Parts: sequence; C-alpha cells; structure tokens
Amino acid sequence: MSLFSCQTETNSNDKLEHEENPAIEANEEQVNLDDFYAPLPEIDLNKEYKADILRPGNIESIDGIDLQSEWWGLFNKGEGEWRLEKTIVKATPAHNPMIDQEGEASTFDISVSNENPCLLLWSDIDFLFEHDIEEIEIESKKLMPEETVAFTYYSVQYELFAYGEEGEYGNIENYTLSITRNDGGYNSAQSIASHDFFDDTMVEILFIGDIDGDDIPDLIIDDSHKYSYSKPVLFLSRLGNEAKIFVKVGERAFYSC
Repeated sequence: MSLFSCQTETNSNDKLEHEENPAIEANEEQVNLDDFYAPLPEIDLNKEYKADILRPGNIESIDGIDLQSEWWGLFNKGEGEWRLEKTIVKATPAHNPMIDQEGEASTFDISVSNENPCLLLWSDIDFLFEHDIEEIEIESKKLMPEETVAFTYYSVQYELFAYGEEGEYGNIENYTLSITRNDGGYNSAQSIASHDFFDDTMVEILFIGDIDGDDIPDLIIDDSHKYSYSKPVLFLSRLGNEAKIFVKVGERAFYSC
C-alpha cells in the first residue's frame, strides 16, 4: 500500500501556484509558509479504519453509535466552499407521527454544534484535520447507463462512467458506477457502486472534494437502490494504493419515517 505522509506540490493550472520565495505579509508580519505545507497527520498502519456515519435531522435509531467519539462534519459554507470541522453531536428523542402515539418519541433528532449546514457526519478518522474544501462540480450527479462525466483535479484526469441494462419495464438492471484516474499516462479504475436493480431511485454523487488533504479528491455517494431509504457512503483516498483509488471507510442506511 502506498500512503501519503505529506502534501505534494504541483504546478497545475487548476490550482493557485506559489512563487519560490514569496513574501506574504499580514498585519505587517511575515507568515511562515511552512505552516501551509505541514506534513499530513500520520496514518496508523495497524488500524482498520471504519467510521460510524450519521446525518443531521431525524433518524430511526442510534443503536451502536458512540456519541462521545471524535466526530467530524462536512459543512457547507456556500458558493461551492465547504469546511471539514470537528463537531459535537447530540441526539434528542423525537416524535414519529407515523408510528408514535401522542407523547411518544421513538426516533432521534441529530444536531451539531457548528453553525453551517452539515452534509454528513463520521467518527474516529484520526488522520483528518480541519480545513476548507472546494467542491468539484460535475455535470450530472446521477449517471444513467452509458453516461460519463469527466473532471480534472491537480492536472489529473478523472472520469465517472456507468454501465447497466434496461429491464422489461424500463427499469435499470445490473448497474455499475465506476471511476478512472489517469495520472501522467498511468490509469487506474475502481467500481464504487453496483446493484442488480433499482426501485424508483438511483445512485447519486453527493460530494467530490479533497476531504483528507492529500490532493486527491474523495467521494460521498448515496448508494441506495430503493426509494424508502438513503445510504450515504464515505470514500477516502489516503488509504488507497496503486490498485485502488479510494477506500470505503463508512456507510449507513437511513430509512424514511
């Protein structure tokens, strides 16, 4: 496995280039540029990284979830800008009008201590750090069979593409969503979702951006194949290698009330 332990510099036209010896002033004091290129937090090679997943709002159950863990949230600052931040997660018993009698509370409202809207929460990934993240916009977030979507990040070419078949009643069957990475002529590919059929829904790309800070985009998708639930999945690239671009570190199904 090839792991990244420090930020890699790039001359990409897609990102802001730095001069060799720039002098940046703030309040008439020079800023130490080493602070901007600090080594990434180390990865524990003996640890299997598996995160609990939560989302803000109403959920059915918090069984098996440790709310006292270290929680991270992806927060929307607006205009395509996001921020990864630590947060305090709170679960409050909530009334479910579908099944609860008056005065009963069988579900939970999940809230966070941060101000900005939160897309997803996950726990216990100790190689992360708080930082701003630019969302990578793509033309389509739900790819139909034979559809492709390409994007570039740090001069590396990525392409999402979908395979599938049309069933007897026009529904999609035998669906696979994959991604390729072309870095200087070296290609790698990986399947990120696969379903035999869909029931009035479709796999959706929820977020693409550099969550773990290694200059490789990470993914959050909704991998549900049925309309009655959502299933956010978090993929991070720092745990990847030459054969696998991303590693799935957490997923959880949330059923509708």
